[in-house]
Amino acid sequence: MKYINRIYSNILDFNLFLKFSTLILCSLFLVNSANSQVTGTTLEEYNYLTKGYKVQIESGLDMKNGYALNPLNTYQYNFSDLFGEYNYTFEFKQLSLTSTGEQRAILLIIKKSGKTLYYVAIPNKYSDSQLWNSYASSLRPILNSDTYNMPTAFAYATSRLAVSSE
Repeated sequence: MKYINRIYSNILDFNLFLKFSTLILCSLFLVNSANSQVTGTTLEEYNYLTKGYKVQIESGLDMKNGYALNPLNTYQYNFSDLFGEYNYTFEFKQLSLTSTGEQRAILLIIKKSGKTLYYVAIPNKYSDSQLWNSYASSLRPILNSDTYNMPTAFAYATSRLAVSSE
């Protein structure tokens, strides 16, 4: 009987050990998840890409502190018709935090024949609906553009980016 009580006591101790270990592992996981949780693009980041980046480039200023802007892809869309030649460039860059490498947003620079027409900020997937609505509003001038064939060129470039990231 003493032997059975000893085994039973060891089993209880082992179960307690498993419960305690599981609790510690879950706590560590939750703390790690909370520290590394990706958040949505902020309004400040969005405004920097749509307005501040242009000022930075034109003035020769340094990159926004704490961020990196790395090239993703550049796509050319060239065509000609009876009215002339059209050369569009769509340059995609990723805005990331330098401390973690976390993607904050994507900057799309649209040029026609070398002249910059638009700076578009694409929020990350965790962004709130208000920021996504701002993004959608920023597309209206592009998609309703008087610039010949701009909507087709835009669809071409964004489709190329989408399939390149699969």
